[in-house]
Amino acid sequence: MNYKIVYDFLPRDEYLNLRNFLFSPTFPWYFHPEVVSYGDVTDANSHAFMHTFYDKHRINSQFFECIETFLDKLDIKSLVRSKVNLYTSTSELVEHKMHKDATFSMKGAIYYLNSNDGYTKLSNGNKIESVENSILLFDPSTEHCSTNCTDEKARCTLIFNYF
Repeated sequence: MNYKIVYDFLPRDEYLNLRNFLFSPTFPWYFHPEVVSYGDVTDANSHAFMHTFYDKHRINSQFFECIETFLDKLDIKSLVRSKVNLYTSTSELVEHKMHKDATFSMKGAIYYLNSNDGYTKLSNGNKIESVENSILLFDPSTEHCSTNCTDEKARCTLIFNYF
């Protein structure tokens, strides 16, 4: 499985502005009772808070502008989906079910908004640590999974599926 990790992806001031906005009390988060619910894969024993910026060929958020810098930096020609996930902390690390974001090959990115002991696990078994302001570039049609965290209040990731 091919993948790449880029550290210090955004300039420090842009990163801090984005993180502070997404972690502010005014940003709307929506509860999802299952972390994974793609096709026939569900993960009923987990939950997360999410906010969808773009899905199903349309902008879904009045805050879409906060991800526009990624469109340029990732050279996104066609956005398929973008959302931000917030997994609350628990006393034990919970690894969610393996899943694919799509049934066809495309580009994907997971941007890590805070450092914590959570990770993204790829189909080859590699675990990508959650390091603030880093981004994982990979094909999201390959199996992968997420976790929550135990050492911070929450684990937050920004997701892009695109061409």
